[in-house]
Amino acid sequence: MDILIPDILSSDESETRRKTMAVKGDDLVKYITERLVDYLDTPKEIRRQRKTAARNSEPWGLRWFGLIPLSLSLWFKRMRK
Repeated sequence: MDILIPDILSSDESETRRKTMAVKGDDLVKYITERLVDYLDTPKEIRRQRKTAARNSEPWGLRWFGLIPLSLSLWFKRMRK
């Protein structure tokens, strides 16, 4: 599959872009392979511990937006009553 590059670019620029995209693709494959090998090399117990630690962490709303989502949810619950 060839990536279409606009005709505005000269042939040298388009060739440079193609090489850059190939390098980025190679880096992506290398990164994914490293992550997969790292995952497969870790013992099952450590993976389970990481998973439970991630589940027990604070909610994403609190982490990203602070106490505003919590205060709004409490306020809406109070309004419903």
